[in-house]
Amino acid sequence: MELTLEADDGRTQSARWRDAKPARRGGAVLLPGLGYHPQKPLLHYTTKVLRTSGYPVLEVWYRYDAAAAAEFEDCARADGVAACRAAAERGGRRQIAGDPPSRRVGVGR
Repeated sequence: MELTLEADDGRTQSARWRDAKPARRGGAVLLPGLGYHPQKPLLHYTTKVLRTSGYPVLEVWYRYDAAAAAEFEDCARADGVAACRAAAERGGRRQIAGDPPSRRVGVGR
């Protein structure tokens, strides 16, 4: 399902919600780095493993121009908050930010 996320700073970003059946409680949000997208091998196979294991996935599809790329870290942070909100709503959760840290995983550099 295609979604449009709106960050607190007013920017919008494309995203795709990918259900898993049977769905477990929880889910994943994929925020690719600059110049990468969810269909590249690392995130494609990550999505496949998560969905096969019963976790729905929200993939964020960045479309930054050169000017926005200079502010990528701040933009990615705002997009991450918007993506987590959307995943929580889509997954029937009231919050994600208040979950215990042991239930969140971040991968990247």
